[in-house]
Amino acid sequence: MRKVLLASTALVAMSSVSAMAADVTISGSFETLYSMVDDDNITTDTDSLSASNDLDFSFSDTTDSGISMSYSAGFSSGAQDDSTLTIAADFGSIRVTTLDDDAVEGLDIDVDGYTPEEGRTTTPTYGGGFSATGGTSVSYTLPSLMDGLTVAVAMADGTADAKGTGYGVSYTGVTGDLSFTVAAASGSVDNGTSETDQMHYGVSITTGAITVGVEINSADTTGSATAAENTANYESSGIGLSYVVSDALTLGGYSRTAETGTAAQKFEETAISAVYTIASGLTASLTSTTSSIDAGTVADGDSRVVIGLNASF
Repeated sequence: MRKVLLASTALVAMSSVSAMAADVTISGSFETLYSMVDDDNITTDTDSLSASNDLDFSFSDTTDSGISMSYSAGFSSGAQDDSTLTIAADFGSIRVTTLDDDAVEGLDIDVDGYTPEEGRTTTPTYGGGFSATGGTSVSYTLPSLMDGLTVAVAMADGTADAKGTGYGVSYTGVTGDLSFTVAAASGSVDNGTSETDQMHYGVSITTGAITVGVEINSADTTGSATAAENTANYESSGIGLSYVVSDALTLGGYSRTAETGTAAQKFEETAISAVYTIASGLTASLTSTTSSIDAGTVADGDSRVVIGLNASF
């Protein structure tokens, strides 16, 4: 009798695990990089071999009333790097996220996503890109108003007086053999002392094996104790390209320029890459990046070549 009871308990447990596993997805990856760096202002050896891992969990379910719920969490080299809850139905979707993009940031056209391992030694005052709210945020994406149109808003309320808001819209369409996406977004973050307002405009066009993306960004800060930040009109622009040569080989590249206006700093970065699929889930990459920061009398630049091996599960 005891054996039957144990067997029955085991069967019930296995059934519960199987039922739950149908709504659970686990994925992971391991990456190793060898970076060869040549920096104008560093005379020591800065070449390095590094490794990192990423583990992601996602859970999904649909209620009897038709509301879908999903939750995802990710960990990079042991530290959590994202956590997102999404609730969606006919009313649209609500997204609560920490350590990850809000729904508005998810609409932007980001040209440095065209290469896998670009990087630099020195961080510029302003390197371009777009951020809507930052930190923990709540986003709302409207239900479909027309095919291809997405409209989203986001807000964040941090500690003390820190607050953030974001608004974005994108449209995706197809004409003949060409598909395209156009996007516009704005974000404002107020930390109680200063306020930074950002704008983003982007377009992505795909025809056949070629995809081209263009982005224009700006950021203005007011109320800062730093006079240079109050008068600086930060601006950046970039273009990226991806070419799928074959099922195994993809080439990419991007170029971005950013300026800090009266703060008189100009940042330029260019990268090219090749990603080769060795087998399903196993890729090798080669990325070459050149960047420079010019602040008038002070200049810094570096170039690097990164060889990568990535295994995804």
